[in-house]
Amino acid sequence: MTYSLFSPFDDSTDSFLTPFLNDAPENNSQMIDPIDPSRPMTYVSPFRPPASTTPRSFESLPRLTVNPAFKLNRSLSAKLSSINLVSPSIFYTFPENSTLSLHFDVVTNDSAVSFVTQPPLSITEPRFLIYAVVQAGISPMPFKMILNGNTIMRRLNDITAVDVTNVLAPFGQKNWLVIETEGIVVPFSLIGVWAQFNTVEQIINTISARPSFPFTDITALCPITGHQIEIPAKGCHCNHEIASIYFPI
Repeated sequence: MTYSLFSPFDDSTDSFLTPFLNDAPENNSQMIDPIDPSRPMTYVSPFRPPASTTPRSFESLPRLTVNPAFKLNRSLSAKLSSINLVSPSIFYTFPENSTLSLHFDVVTNDSAVSFVTQPPLSITEPRFLIYAVVQAGISPMPFKMILNGNTIMRRLNDITAVDVTNVLAPFGQKNWLVIETEGIVVPFSLIGVWAQFNTVEQIINTISARPSFPFTDITALCPITGHQIEIPAKGCHCNHEIASIYFPI
């Protein structure tokens, strides 16, 4: 299995930083989950550090506001062949030569695994992130993660990482992870990796040290011509000469 980790300030993440520089919504406002519009999503400031208390469920953890975009190639089994994991926010960065601390394939309704993990010595503020990775990214299948007695409710179409550092067993002791699903199981995998948590001061220093950040325009097709949509920065624009075929004047 091959995998890649992308931190917010990597050149490969392009404009990943942009969503976190926007102003926060007004008080008592709600954001809409882009995957499930019927589900309101409570806003959490990206500049708020993880809670120090042990959460009882996923809803009490900091709510991430950006879904990481990753590419995944899989075989018919739940084994991963290649995967790209993107940092959930500008507060998390991955150290060089990172290794997976957890790789658990879920193929049955009830699964369980124990694991022991500790952060690399190079990380000063370690945080443990768990990703749920599935080939069919649009699958809405709900599942329940029970980590050391703490319940985390998830859906496979919510591909943001979960920071579970606060519910891990002390270093050197076993962590028990139970997965419960209902109905037909869509095979998926849980990936756990250690990340560095950065303070606001560290983030500001990193931004100040960079002369610029790369930006890559999002490629989209014109619904009329089927050509690439306008990209003014590159001097590209659609040719709508055949628009009269679809919309006669």
